[in-house]
Amino acid sequence: MLNKNTEKYNKFAGRNGVAIPIIQRDYVQGADVNFEKRDKFIKKLLDALLNCETCELHFIYGSTDMTKPSEPYFQPVDGQQRLTTLALIGWLLNQKCGLKYSGCLKPLTYTSRPSTEQFCKLMREFKLPENPGTTISDYIKNVPGWFSESWKLDSSINSMLEFLDKADSLLGSERYKEHIEDMAETFFNDSPFEFESLDMENLDLNDDLYVKMNARGKLLTPFENWKAEFEDFLGKNFKGVKYPFGNIPGIPDAPTLEEYFEYSIEHDWCDMLWPRAYKCWNAKSEEEKKKILYPSIDEWFMNLLDYVSQFLMFAAMPDAESVYKNSGLKNMKDLYAHEIDSSRIEVYKEENVIKLFRILDLLVDIYRRCGDFGAFMSRYFIATSSTVRLEKEVERHKVNLFDCNIDLVSTCLEMGTDMDITSQIVLWSFLQWMLSHPEELLSDPDMVASTDYLRVMTGWVRGMRQRLTNGYQVGANARLSDFHEADIISNKLSAAANMFDALLETTEKSLEDERVKAKLYATPNFDIIRELSTCRPLYYSFGLLMPSIVNCTDTESYIKRFYEFWTISDTKRVQKLVGCGFKGIRPYVDCWFYGMTGRWDYIFTIGKDDRGFGNALEAFTHLMNGDSPICYSYDTMSYYMVKYKDFVEANGGGVMRHYFRHDAGNEFTVWTIKSPKTKPRQGTNTDPYAYTVRKLYESEESNEYVLSDWSENSEHGALYIRTEGSDSYAMYMECNPKGWWIGIWDKRQKVTRKFGNRFETISNAEGNAIGFRDTENIFSFDGLVLLDLPSKDRIQTALAFLKVIS
Repeated sequence: MLNKNTEKYNKFAGRNGVAIPIIQRDYVQGADVNFEKRDKFIKKLLDALLNCETCELHFIYGSTDMTKPSEPYFQPVDGQQRLTTLALIGWLLNQKCGLKYSGCLKPLTYTSRPSTEQFCKLMREFKLPENPGTTISDYIKNVPGWFSESWKLDSSINSMLEFLDKADSLLGSERYKEHIEDMAETFFNDSPFEFESLDMENLDLNDDLYVKMNARGKLLTPFENWKAEFEDFLGKNFKGVKYPFGNIPGIPDAPTLEEYFEYSIEHDWCDMLWPRAYKCWNAKSEEEKKKILYPSIDEWFMNLLDYVSQFLMFAAMPDAESVYKNSGLKNMKDLYAHEIDSSRIEVYKEENVIKLFRILDLLVDIYRRCGDFGAFMSRYFIATSSTVRLEKEVERHKVNLFDCNIDLVSTCLEMGTDMDITSQIVLWSFLQWMLSHPEELLSDPDMVASTDYLRVMTGWVRGMRQRLTNGYQVGANARLSDFHEADIISNKLSAAANMFDALLETTEKSLEDERVKAKLYATPNFDIIRELSTCRPLYYSFGLLMPSIVNCTDTESYIKRFYEFWTISDTKRVQKLVGCGFKGIRPYVDCWFYGMTGRWDYIFTIGKDDRGFGNALEAFTHLMNGDSPICYSYDTMSYYMVKYKDFVEANGGGVMRHYFRHDAGNEFTVWTIKSPKTKPRQGTNTDPYAYTVRKLYESEESNEYVLSDWSENSEHGALYIRTEGSDSYAMYMECNPKGWWIGIWDKRQKVTRKFGNRFETISNAEGNAIGFRDTENIFSFDGLVLLDLPSKDRIQTALAFLKVIS
């Protein structure tokens, strides 16, 4: 059995001060959100004082710190809330008695947070005027001048002030106001408040037992655990090592790493997060606030810490892929995360500790100057998928993050290592530049060099992409293993006196595209690179444009021509490119893709080894040089694509994708297909020649027949004709290299009767049709194939044929 002592509060507090340890949660018993329980408890305590009746406050335990025998203090594991409440009542009664009882009881303080500790100290020394003219909380916040604005975000301080306001209000009521002197005398000299106390220190029990017994306390958060472990780690491993990039107020010499950490973690580094935390908490509903009593920054800080720690770990790992493959872990990320508590410490060699501190100091400086990370990041970044030229000239040279939030710092605070890898690398590149260029923190810095650098780094990471033939999509493909190279490159370029000179001296294969762009630096044509990098479909890839950019003599005309290309529809865009010689790119054999909204980046990111690159390069060079369109002959598919928009828009089931399929050397047996992996089936694939004839025929005011175009199984499709009112098709026309194959199914319908009146059927000995002849000698046939009319193309011939049988 444990020996417990029952004692009065005034005896207990007269012997020991009380220091609330870090393992305890914030003071919440006095908060307005708990007003029902709080008010009932205050009345219970005040009535006990008024009537001098014993009030049992149950069990309190903890340990007494005797480091300074003359100033012992008790650290409660259970009893924090009650001891704080009693101390506040004592403070209020002493104030109302003119500080008559000052020094009777030892002070209470909070060591869990510097702001709470400082508040408790100042409150002990403060004298409240007899009639403050407002609530205690309003007076303390606004009149003495020592109440810090940031303390409004300290949940314990808020609860203490809310408690004092309520207790003061009750003491002013008829029931108590005439008895305050007697109640104070009782409180300080013969307290009715009794509890059973247990001093664990005397029993030689360790802290693990304290935590297990403390059902009403709190477990240390990951942030608090790391903070304690990291402070100990610094003291053991870097004792005496100075931090040359910062100072501590009131200390003239450069602080040690340990000293700087102890100060900054309790002040600047966390203070920059409190306003944001309070804003987010204040936006919650009242129901949510009951569950989350006060704001917290712990998770945000740990997200930022994990981002920096993980980046540093992979930056020092040149063979991360091999390490991962040999680790047996499920994901590469687990190299950091599977023993995260160790990872958060072990990655920190001296230079990494300094890097972490400098990054945190940098973010503090940014916040102090702008009050908002997003506002600062907007100097450098935009996020748009628009293909229209940006209206504001100042925006045109910024770095486009496409669909990402430009406030990468806030994204990091929210997501930590769950940020996409591309954003993590861009943020790291940004931090590297800012550490090398503190002048960027000025109110009006020159942004050209910084945005050029960030554009290079963004182009580099966007260059690590995957081009998916399934759906013709382009996606980021940067991996954690790329952090090593990202750190090397960003370090090298951000620290260089001339970033482009340093870039041209690099040998990394992954930087080849950026080196090609860099060769244009210091020429007027580099402005084309700067501005067009904001265009989402380019995806920072200039492979198809570089020859025309190099030879450009009028940059403004070039840029306007490029954006004019994006102001027109997909159909006109394809027609314009085809008019410049574009045959489409070939992700699959005999499958040509010409581009469509949301997929143009698949065209622009084509590589030199991909099928269709050479032709695409020539076509875009032709287009951007402003050369005259090519004149095609009737025997090329390109002719029909340029002349007939319906040909380009041919689709099955309303799906227009600009995917064409035909055999090599045969541009008349053509499919337009839903996707390159779709198996040909009825209703999906379409013959663009038949589709174009149908659309033009239906656009005429008078047409006698119903036309349809669709494919049967693996066939490419045909034009099917029936008489209005008939349920079945009477004949069909199928495009092939020679002309239109004519097939007759139902001779009874009007359309086939008219055909028979004009065209003679030639049969073989078995009576099977083997050819047709025009009795008026206008149309020519090769067997069953209708040949193109002289000076008429394939579409015009079909429309003329339909007209004569109408």
